[in-house]
This record gives sequence, structure tokens and C-alpha cells, in this order.
Amino acid sequence: MAHKFAEIWHCFLLIGNNLQQKGIMDLRAMLPNGDLSTGDHEDPTGTHTRIVRGKAIGFGPIYRLTLENEFGDSYQGMLAHESADGGKFVIVGTKSYGSEERRLAETKDAAQDDPPWIITKP
Repeated sequence: MAHKFAEIWHCFLLIGNNLQQKGIMDLRAMLPNGDLSTGDHEDPTGTHTRIVRGKAIGFGPIYRLTLENEFGDSYQGMLAHESADGGKFVIVGTKSYGSEERRLAETKDAAQDDPPWIITKP
């Protein structure tokens, strides 16, 4: 049986006061124990895909998801909502950047450190 997070997720970042759609995270390769060695993060234009690796740990209503891409950017979040039928999820956390240059290129704001990260399914 697949892990409950082994799905396609919609990815968002809160940059300043703007919730920005940041593409799709494909975590369908996640193993039943929560290990992920070959997930994908496709940007909103569909022109660039990054490989993500990570792990989901937890049980019952408490789950934590940690991912990292090849640039050293990391995503850490907690399950914030699961629908009663298990068909909808929301994970909320933060994105940390592998370098200051990468952070400034995306946030355009020297004052914003790690922006809030949200992924939803569907």
C-alpha cells in the first residue's frame, strides 16, 4: 500500500503578502515507509523540473514532511488538514534556501527569510 502522501500536490509560497503558485510536486514515488528518493517539483510554467528527496514521518493525525531539492533548498511542513474521506490534504511549513542568492531571486526581499510553504492535494 502506498503512503498517504504519495500523490500529486499543488505547491504555494507566501511571498510578502502574496500567495504565489509554485507548481506541482509529484510525490507518487514515496514508499509506504515515507521515504522519497525520486520526487519531482515542476515549476508553474512546466518548463523546469527539479528532483526532490525526503521523508514523511508520523502516525494518526500528526505527520511531518521534509523535502530537499538538488539546489539545497529544503521544505519542512506539518499536516494541517486531512478531509474525513482522506481525499484532501493541506501541509503547511517553510521553505529554506540553499543560498542567499537563490532566496533573493525568488523572494526579491532582503527582509523575508524563509517564506511560508503550503502544499495541497488535490
